[in-house]
Amino acid sequence: MATPLTVEDWPPAPVRTARLVLRAPQARDRATFVDLGSDAEVDRHLGGPRERDVLEAELPEVPADRPAQFVVEHDGVLVGWIGLSRLEPDRPGRLRAVDDTDVAPLELSCVTPVRA
Repeated sequence: MATPLTVEDWPPAPVRTARLVLRAPQARDRATFVDLGSDAEVDRHLGGPRERDVLEAELPEVPADRPAQFVVEHDGVLVGWIGLSRLEPDRPGRLRAVDDTDVAPLELSCVTPVRA
């Protein structure tokens, strides 16, 4: 298992621009995470979609609730997710570590629905 990212003061206050808000994920985002995770077009470069019922069963109440994970909002609507995390070598679509160290490389992911 990859070494987790840690931050002492997580989550930070939301970051606001004229059009967008970056904030830590919340329980109210779960349904959209399930939609994103089960959408073939959204996930075609992330190992493919997962079965909706599997996501419903496995996704925690607050999805992506860990340091360096942000929801992107526009006009109060979740329009994407962006996150920095360690590569998970067992997940489809992920690269394997180049050596046997216990510290996996970092991956920057940005997921937005096709309709965004």
